[in-house]
Amino acid sequence: MTEDEIRKLFREMRDEPVPPDSRARVRMAVAERTQSWPEKLRRRWKWIAAVLASACLLLVLVMTRENKMVPPPAPVVNPPVVASVETPAPVPPPRPHIVRARRRIAKPRRETVPGGASLIRIETPDPDVVILLIGG
Repeated sequence: MTEDEIRKLFREMRDEPVPPDSRARVRMAVAERTQSWPEKLRRRWKWIAAVLASACLLLVLVMTRENKMVPPPAPVVNPPVVASVETPAPVPPPRPHIVRARRRIAKPRRETVPGGASLIRIETPDPDVVILLIGG
């Protein structure tokens, strides 16, 4: 199709009447899109109010509920045991735990032999530079 044919087709479509049901559907869709959010909320306010009221009621019930703890059972009291005639042997007092310290053995120092070190002096042609090599 060329552009001229497309223009001719549009002119023919412009001259045809639009069906009323199509016009009504388009107008309803435009009205639905242009509604503000408070208008959309007005339709559903009863459902939202019911959900919020039940949530608040549940929250109040949970917050005001008393903590009902079961008291622990009473301790069982055993009758006193009559001591026998024999007395137990005295228990010696506990000895303190002693940790032995490691002894460090001092390593003997290396003795240097007098005159054992050597010194090498290298002089360069530059009088400010002298190289010293010291060995031991």
